[in-house]
Amino acid sequence: GGVFGGHIGYNWQTGNLVLGVEGDFDAASISGGSEVVFRDLLGGAGGLATDGFMTRDKINWLASIRGRLGWTWGPGLIYATGGAAWENVKTTAMISTDTDPAVFSQSATGSFSNTRSGYVIGGGYEWMFAPNWSVRGEYLYYGFTGSSTNQINIPNCAAGPPCGVNVTTGSNNVNVFRLGLNYQLH
Repeated sequence: GGVFGGHIGYNWQTGNLVLGVEGDFDAASISGGSEVVFRDLLGGAGGLATDGFMTRDKINWLASIRGRLGWTWGPGLIYATGGAAWENVKTTAMISTDTDPAVFSQSATGSFSNTRSGYVIGGGYEWMFAPNWSVRGEYLYYGFTGSSTNQINIPNCAAGPPCGVNVTTGSNNVNVFRLGLNYQLH
């Protein structure tokens, strides 16, 4: 998927050394999912019934506050960056089950959203092409740990309540390559 957003920051230069801090916010359209079909050994039909589960995660936005350490020569700046990061993930899931020959394709869906914190590290190159204007290319690696669990219940389940699944959104890592245009105030 892709990201699109903006950043704001402050840099301090002494000689060729540049120290800075910046924050950014990016709308994102990064998604992935998986599906599985498996035999329901506890259901009816002598263990011949099948269940299915499908999930899709979509990162809605990414944000970070980072420090920046760089070295200039001429109009160029090479830098390393790192700091705190946040993401918002929406998880959509569906379970479908045939638990008894007399009950066909019971299904339930759920949608959950959560915001998680993590870290970001990376680096890049920035080139001043005109007074106050520069372009940059950078790579950022986001790491998000922890998880959240939500439940999807199937109403009127033939096996008797509760019948459903716990959906856990776990850790994920995001690799971002991006280009930027900067206007610098002096």
